[in-house]
Formats: sequence, C-alpha cells, structure tokens
Amino acid sequence: MLVPELKELLQYWRERYGTQDLPPRPLLSQDQLEPWTRHLAWIELTGDDSLIIRRFGYDLTRRYGREATGEMVDDLAPDIASSLREVIWRVAAAKAPVSSTASVALGRDAAIFSELGLPMARMDGQVNLIVIASYEIIRPQAARR
Repeated sequence: MLVPELKELLQYWRERYGTQDLPPRPLLSQDQLEPWTRHLAWIELTGDDSLIIRRFGYDLTRRYGREATGEMVDDLAPDIASSLREVIWRVAAAKAPVSSTASVALGRDAAIFSELGLPMARMDGQVNLIVIASYEIIRPQAARR
C-alpha cells in the first residue's frame, strides 16, 4: 500500500527514468527530490555486497532505529537491517521500483511503514545506488498520546 506521497514520488521517478536502462549516474538529484528528502535514504551497494547509507532523511529515525548517515545497513538492529536488505535486494534484482511494508518493533507495539525502493544508478550492469522512501502509516499506541 503506497501512501499518496510515495505514489507521487514513483510517478516522478517514472517521468525521469521511463523504461530506459539505468544510467551510471542518477537522473535525479537530492535537490529535485526535496519534497521527499526527510523520508529518503540513499543506499550504495558496493562490489562486496556491502550496503552503505550515504544520505539519511530526518524522518527515518524511527524506521532505522537511529540517525544512520554513513552507517552500514548490517550495523542496524537485526530486524531493521533484515527488512531493509530484503527491499534493497528486490530492487537490485528487478532493476525497477519495488513497494513494500515494514514493521518495526517499538516497545510492545509496532510502527508500520509504507516503503518504496527506487533504483537510481548502475555500474557494470548492476544497480549500485538505491533510494528507499519510508512513510509511517501506523504509529504505536504509546506514540499517539
């Protein structure tokens, strides 16, 4: 289930990328994605399959468990890292946008996030840069008070 903001982002990505092969450099800059910046993580896939969070939006702290700029995905809490890796590898394999839903345990409750993974660039035929956009759609009871 994509929230309206993610539907708009997907449409914007499709307008720029169309059906062409992914370029070696992103066609969209951070400035062009400004309406969504607080909800975006730019993740680099390295040659040794490491996943590095290069840029991190402020509103992602609950989803990632902390501010994570410069962190390796595998250094996040195991449940968070596992769900992020799943989306990242699905995007990399498809070389196309992928939507998903993620659940993050916060105390006794869980926060639910609507997510969209977008391939941004490739090197040697492989996706090497992905943007993950996350919007919280269900907040735990304690956070609503």
